[in-house]
Amino acid sequence: SGVGGGIEIFAGNGVSADQYDGGNGGSVLIEAGAAEGEGVNDIGGSITIKGGNSIAASGGSVTVKSGYSEQEVSGEISISSTDGIGTGDVSISSGMASDQKSGTIYLASGSASQAGSINLNVGSSHSHATAGGDVFLRSGSAYGSESVGGTIFLQSGKSESSASGGVVIDSHEALSSGQSGDISISTGDAKHSGSIHLHTGLSSEEKAGSIVLNTGLSETSPGGAVSLLSGSTSSDRGGDINLLSGHGASRGGSIKLIAGSDSSASDDVKTGGDVSVTGGNSKNGDGGFVHIIGGSTESGNGGNIAFSSGHSKSFSSGSVQISSADGSVDGS
Repeated sequence: SGVGGGIEIFAGNGVSADQYDGGNGGSVLIEAGAAEGEGVNDIGGSITIKGGNSIAASGGSVTVKSGYSEQEVSGEISISSTDGIGTGDVSISSGMASDQKSGTIYLASGSASQAGSINLNVGSSHSHATAGGDVFLRSGSAYGSESVGGTIFLQSGKSESSASGGVVIDSHEALSSGQSGDISISTGDAKHSGSIHLHTGLSSEEKAGSIVLNTGLSETSPGGAVSLLSGSTSSDRGGDINLLSGHGASRGGSIKLIAGSDSSASDDVKTGGDVSVTGGNSKNGDGGFVHIIGGSTESGNGGNIAFSSGHSKSFSSGSVQISSADGSVDGS
């Protein structure tokens, strides 16, 4: 069978073996022609590097590889648009497939005693009141009747002998008097919107990991709030909020609602935080109930309910007040 002829372009070797100033290898420069015209349609020449076509087998590949070194790191590969008044885009994409699966794009650093990182970094904006560039990670859409859109995985590296790597999602600190950026995690709108799951991994021997929701410390203003809000609806009952502790072979987990303490070191009179449990309001129907029920058991004593006021080292202990609210008819 006939094979098409190849074209090879080689730069010259640096043949000096001098230890301090040996000869460098020659470079290869491929440069398209400049546009000397001053019209808006006078565009500089393009360079296209394309693998060969094939009728029955795979098309030809394009390989761009830096040179290796026997004693130092291998050469770098740089792909960038040239500096200018406005710089051009850099696009890396696999081709559109008319029948089979389109090609995958792999970004990977090589394995080593200390593996290299992958940095996705957007340039800074220097104009007044201009936002920095965005980073979009978007999986593919699916348009078939039974198809599902693509998934985005953020997964840290594993370790055979120590802890696996962490995953950090962090907005940058504000460098002046501004506010740091928000972090939003939400599912998309739909006929039946998706759920959000936060859970730690299974632990085979030791204690499973915890989930901590913690707002930041404020030096001069009130601390940030933590709000758990279930969904509202215009035609049915609102969503529930369930706080469930874990089951255990010897004892179930506890649920504690504890307000914050006064942390001031001064002798001024301060007050600890309140705990309020309130049934929901209603415009036309009954207000919501507040149920406090001790736990049930099949063979032991049922759970107790204890109401106790706080003690004081210097003054009276707190009061316990149980009363119904005012109304047009007395409650019981």
